[in-house]
Amino acid sequence: MEQNAVSELIKLYAKQLRLPSFNKFSKVIQQLEPSESYADFLLKLMKTELDDRQKRRRKSASKPRNFPQ
Repeated sequence: MEQNAVSELIKLYAKQLRLPSFNKFSKVIQQLEPSESYADFLLKLMKTELDDRQKRRRKSASKPRNFPQ
């Protein structure tokens, strides 16, 4: 399969699975050491997703709430 088609499928699946940070997979690949495995890649990608979710949660929690009184 062509590399561009693979990238587009990854983006599509990431959106459907609600894993937006998985779109950063190419950045994670570039940071891998040659000795690292597929499991290392997956672990780093999942860590990126978790970190991004925590950032969004903190940002959302810090917004003022306008509850009706």
